Amino acid sequence: MEQKPAIYIGRARSAIVEDNDIYGCERGIHIEEAITASVKRNKILSSEALSHIDKIRSILLDNAATLEREIGTENKDKVLSAVNELPNSRDSEALDKLLTISSLCSNAVTIWPVIKPIVISLIGAVS
Repeated sequence: MEQKPAIYIGRARSAIVEDNDIYGCERGIHIEEAITASVKRNKILSSEALSHIDKIRSILLDNAATLEREIGTENKDKVLSAVNELPNSRDSEALDKLLTISSLCSNAVTIWPVIKPIVISLIGAVS
């Protein structure tokens, strides 16, 4: 079954799609038969990406005491803040937050092996 886009524009002389936040759609923007189109500064987060972020958050919160022991309170707070800010971040900001999570959690020998594949998947989606 074909996924419907969150934003669809058909048969337009000029299409402008800017500054939209789209969550939970596999297809974000579809423009057809437009003479000119401007598509800028849109954030599209698939349901899979949202699920990955929720999974990372859940793992970190369920293991907060272990995470704190392994990387310290300040770094644990930085990691949790980065995860919480991910859904509201544009691509470059999201990549910075994922790299923060990666660099801080890579020293967490208990947690990192569990979240590493999820973080890498998200990095691949935004880079």
